[in-house]
Amino acid sequence: MGRDDRRETTVRSQVFAHRRRLAAETLRRGVERGEVRADLELEVAIDALYAPLWLRLIVGHQPLTPKVADGIVDVVWPGLAAAPTGGDPSGTARPQRRRADPASG
Repeated sequence: MGRDDRRETTVRSQVFAHRRRLAAETLRRGVERGEVRADLELEVAIDALYAPLWLRLIVGHQPLTPKVADGIVDVVWPGLAAAPTGGDPSGTARPQRRRADPASG
């Protein structure tokens, strides 16, 4: 195994795998709260969310801005959202966002 192969393996196992585990945990909590479809294939959902982000970050064809990130979620969310039980009849209302406190990090 060459040096680049080891680096690629390290990045996959330490960076991408960790982020995917966190995303899966977040989606599972959404399922438990009834916000995310229970029949959702988590790996596919994570790919749908992350692929456009990584495309912009790695390929760099366009910048990844907060507006673009929100737009990606707006496009993907209807496919992740659980069927409505009341409130929003379309079932596409996004859950409340929790923004990280910049002072804490």
